[in-house]
Amino acid sequence: MQSRIASTSTRAARLAVFTVISLIAFVAVGAVLTGCGGSEPEPSPSPSSGVAALRAYLSEVDDTLSRVKETAGTLPDAIQGMSTVPDETWTAAAADLTDISQQLGDEAASLDALEAPSVLQSLQDAVVKGIESAQTAVDKLANEIESGAASAATKRAQVQAVIDDAQAQLMDLSDQLSDALGGALGSSEASPAP
Repeated sequence: MQSRIASTSTRAARLAVFTVISLIAFVAVGAVLTGCGGSEPEPSPSPSSGVAALRAYLSEVDDTLSRVKETAGTLPDAIQGMSTVPDETWTAAAADLTDISQQLGDEAASLDALEAPSVLQSLQDAVVKGIESAQTAVDKLANEIESGAASAATKRAQVQAVIDDAQAQLMDLSDQLSDALGGALGSSEASPAP
């Protein structure tokens, strides 16, 4: 259990580093696109079209991250009614967790399908992998509960701990990507016009 928490902390730290590097790279690209540092300006797309494309991307990412957060918010409800011993409440919880796992898979695929600006691609990829990791944990838990393997080895508190970890991971990933993208949009709007 401790290794899973440490793994989540390590993943969050790596994601924070990716965020900082991506934002620095994005500001540098913004300066180049607005004509800073060159003696002869080369024809390039208008900065406003770059901002418009970024805004469209951000809107799509925001929609997807809202769905991820909403799905993560349903995790505690999925196990809320579980009794302390395996019975039909465990079967219902397993079915709910399987549905949530499928939703997370759809949301990871939606995010992965978006065409991120190149400087943000590694950050987006890291978030997709994090969502997929949480999906795998939820799916594994659903299978353990449904198969009865959880009855002997897993107590309700352990089930709750897995759910709490997955929910925290999903919320953190969503917040970090939203913050990074919000900073990127702020940087692009603050760039001087040519």
